[in-house]
Amino acid sequence: MAYCVSSIGLRHVKCSLLISRFLRKQIAGLKIVWFAANPAAQYLEAMGEAVESESKELVSLSDIMEKHSVAGRVSGMWRAMVNTASVARENYLKVRRKIEDCDTLVQDEF
Repeated sequence: MAYCVSSIGLRHVKCSLLISRFLRKQIAGLKIVWFAANPAAQYLEAMGEAVESESKELVSLSDIMEKHSVAGRVSGMWRAMVNTASVARENYLKVRRKIEDCDTLVQDEF
């Protein structure tokens, strides 16, 4: 199973980790292949998960949103969304071959 998770903040990755733990309890021998940019990748590794090496090539969507934020608010939301959509597509192309090898894909704003 390929699990692709957003790098914007840590809420997505925390929820994805809870879901993955539930699935592992339900499906014996389930292997999860994680794809995530930092800071999500760092969090997964800190929690003992193996993150695919291709994740190191991914651009963090969190970094893009932070560049567009001032005092905790995103200014120029349209520009931020255009930038993140473009980067998300590039990230997908970097991991597409590995994902195609998996029988199931779970994706959370990747």
